[in-house]
Amino acid sequence: MENAEATQQDQKTKVRIPASHFGRRRARWVPEDSYVRLEVRLPAPMVKRLTMLANSRGASIARVVTDELDHLVGDEAKFASEEDN
Repeated sequence: MENAEATQQDQKTKVRIPASHFGRRRARWVPEDSYVRLEVRLPAPMVKRLTMLANSRGASIARVVTDELDHLVGDEAKFASEEDN
């Protein structure tokens, strides 16, 4: 019983990242406070704008992209039904 409780507690502090259509074929659990590498290809003009924005903020491109994506997909409630996919 203690093992099952430990597993439940462990999953409470982790985030399940579902399998994607392209890339990883299996879901994975990662610590909620971890950073996960995501490789994307972006159009050069977009990278230019992101770089200029990052420079103007005195921040890294990763920080700017994280902030901008948080505005786009920040409401996790709407994805709750998709979590099991």
